[in-house]
Amino acid sequence: LLNLLTMQALGGLGLLQMPNGERVPPNLEVAKHFIDMLQVLEDKTKGNLNAEEKKFLDTTLYELRVQFVQRAGGAGAGPMGGMG
Repeated sequence: LLNLLTMQALGGLGLLQMPNGERVPPNLEVAKHFIDMLQVLEDKTKGNLNAEEKKFLDTTLYELRVQFVQRAGGAGAGPMGGMG
């Protein structure tokens, strides 16, 4: 589930390539949705993850948020300025 949500967020950030080699166009609304879903996953699994799982989820969320802020700030994101 974590990998599925992460891949969707990466796609929304425009960080994935299609099979023909072109980059998936960014969609910050989609990226924010899946980053928010990862936050819900973190909230719901709090206290039930081992140290390795928790670190992986924390690191993934941090890196996705950094990428989101960079793209939202540099792309004139309009109403997508906040993370919720």
